[in-house]
Amino acid sequence: TGTPYWRCGWYEEGINKEISIILKNAEQGDADAQFFLGRMYEEGIDVPKNYAKAFMWFNVATKEDPEFKFYQYEIEKKMNPQRRTERLRVTDDWMECYKGK
Repeated sequence: TGTPYWRCGWYEEGINKEISIILKNAEQGDADAQFFLGRMYEEGIDVPKNYAKAFMWFNVATKEDPEFKFYQYEIEKKMNPQRRTERLRVTDDWMECYKGK
């Protein structure tokens, strides 16, 4: 179980307390938390496996810290071009929403 998460047009059901803390840190610009969320979605750790969401979080982390670029490239290889383009738009929307805070 868990609580729903809704921020900047992004919805996720069943977020547990630990993930909520990681999300809060990610929202505050913590590149390590953003990277960790990417890994969680890539591997399906405590969340459903989702390469599109993993890509978004790796992309956000890379914008904060270019050291994470490798992981962004690796997940890109697992996605079709249309999904990558869509996730780049979602990343930009997310960044715009949170950078204004």
